[in-house]
Amino acid sequence: SNRFRRVGKKKRTRSDEEVKKAKKRGRPPAEKLSPNPLSLTKKMKKIIDAVIKYKDSNGRQLSEVFIQLPSRKELPEYYELIRKPVDFRKIKERIRSHKYRSLNDLEKDVMLLCQNAQTFNLEGSLIYEDSIVLQSVFTSVRQKIEKDDESEGEESEEEEEEVDEGSESECKH
Repeated sequence: SNRFRRVGKKKRTRSDEEVKKAKKRGRPPAEKLSPNPLSLTKKMKKIIDAVIKYKDSNGRQLSEVFIQLPSRKELPEYYELIRKPVDFRKIKERIRSHKYRSLNDLEKDVMLLCQNAQTFNLEGSLIYEDSIVLQSVFTSVRQKIEKDDESEGEESEEEEEEVDEGSESECKH
């Protein structure tokens, strides 16, 4: 019985230490968000890859300038004007780290990326026009992937409404 008591004691003191340690260590891992279902992550990757790979009739990849923003050093005036800078590299990173909880979350950032381009660049400039095209590429790829999904019987009804942000700018040509 003596041995039993000692084991009990040891256990108790260790768990106290563990509690302390856990408290100290508990903050940084909060960044690790609980993972999304694999099917959602796959869908997001599929959509973003399709948007990035999209080429126009001349074989030009429109996403190229949107993959990585210039740095603050290179283009300080961009960061003065644009409150929430985002590029495709950042979006892919956010998919990987489970920052988006739905396709709507993903859509918001893609639309923001395009809107930023339209805010900073002159209407009629190539980059402005490309960003408008990429918005509709995103929308149609998303719809297609959701349709493919429906045939496998997954829900996607509630995702429908937000589809047409950004289309106001399309009629200005």
